[in-house]
Amino acid sequence: MIYLDNSATSWPKPDDVLAAVDDALRTCGNPGRGAHGPALDAGRVLLRLRTLAAELFGASPERVVLTTSATHALNLAIAGLLDPGDHAVTTDLEHNSVLRPLYAARARGTELTIVASERGVVSPDAVAAALRPETRLVALTHASNLLGTVQPVAEIAAVCAERGVTLVVDAAQTVGLLPLDLRSLPGTAVACGGHKGLLGPAGTGLLVLGEGIRPRPLEVGGTGEDSFSETMPASLPEALEAGTPNVPGFAGLAAALRIILDAGAAGRPSDHWAEAMIAARRLRTGLAELGCWVAPDVDESAWGVPVVSGVVRGRSGAVLDCAEVADALWEHAEIAVRAGFHCAPLAHRRSGTAETGMVRFSPGHLTTDDDIDAAIEGVRAIHEAS
Repeated sequence: MIYLDNSATSWPKPDDVLAAVDDALRTCGNPGRGAHGPALDAGRVLLRLRTLAAELFGASPERVVLTTSATHALNLAIAGLLDPGDHAVTTDLEHNSVLRPLYAARARGTELTIVASERGVVSPDAVAAALRPETRLVALTHASNLLGTVQPVAEIAAVCAERGVTLVVDAAQTVGLLPLDLRSLPGTAVACGGHKGLLGPAGTGLLVLGEGIRPRPLEVGGTGEDSFSETMPASLPEALEAGTPNVPGFAGLAAALRIILDAGAAGRPSDHWAEAMIAARRLRTGLAELGCWVAPDVDESAWGVPVVSGVVRGRSGAVLDCAEVADALWEHAEIAVRAGFHCAPLAHRRSGTAETGMVRFSPGHLTTDDDIDAAIEGVRAIHEAS
C-alpha cells in the first residue's frame, strides 16, 4: 500500500506509540481515583503527556487540557468562551470543526462574521477590520486542510491581543510539523488532534490554553476530587476534564510527542515537515506536468504543509468524478488518498469546486520517491483511460 492520506490520519504509527498503548492497557488503572499502583501509573501517564505538550507549545502543564480530538477541543473553546450577544470572527478556510460550533453559537445568540481569504490566505488587516467592541473570539485555522496554505497566525494574534480578543487556533494540520509557541502568541489557545502530525492514536487531542484564557466546561461529571461539590473543580485542567480519560491513547500520544520533540518541532519546522514537504513538492510538480491535473489558485509563498489537492480532467476536458479517481487509485495501485469536500465547504466555494470536490494527496515523512512516482503514474493512467 502507498499511503498518501496523512492529513486525515498519519500512518503507520511508530513502534514506540504502539508499545506505550499496549503497556498502558496492561498496567494502568483510572487516574485520580485511587492511591494504588495502577491508578498512580495512569496519573503518571497523564502528567508525562501534559509536560511534553507544555514543552511543545511553550505553555504551563496545568493549562494542557486532554480531549478526544481537535473537534472536541474546538467545541470546548468556542462554546466555553462565547455568550449570547458576543461577536465572533472566523474565515472561509475553516473546517467544519470550527464552523459548526460557531454556527451553533450563532443559533444561541452570538453574532458571526466570516472573513474572506484571497488565494488561500487571510490577511491580518481583514481580521482587524472585522473586529467590533463586542468581539470575544477569533477562530482560525493555522493551515487549510484543503489548500495547504499557512495563515499568518503571529500577526493575527497581535491584532487580537491589541483589542483584547481571544484567538483560537485550529492546528490540526500543522501540529508536529510547524511550531506554535504560546509565549509569543498572547491571548491564544491552540486545539489539535493527536493522530495526525503528532503521530499518536486516534481518539486523542489537546486544547492548550494561553495565560488568562478560561473556557466554561463543555461536560461536567466526575473528576476524582471534591465529590460533594455541585460544580466542577476550580483548578485547571480538572475543571475541563470530566469522566475517565483515554489513558492508553494518551500513553501513546505521550510516546509520540517524545518523537516529535526529538524531530525539532518545538522551535522550528520539524524534520518530519521537511521530509514530507520534499515529497509534496515532487508530487505537485509531477502532477502539474501531466497537463490533466488542475490545482486551486493559491499564494505559492503561503503553501506550507504537505497537502496537494486538485481535480483530474479526462481526455474530453471534463472533470472526472473525484470519488472515482480515488477509488481507481486504490483499486489499481493501492494508493490511499481522500476525495470529496474535506469538511471545508466555504473553502470549496471560494475555490470554485463546490460542485466537484477535490482529490487530496497528503504525503508524510515516510513517503518515498517511488511512492510519489506511482501516484503520478496512477493519475496519468486514469486520465488516459477516461
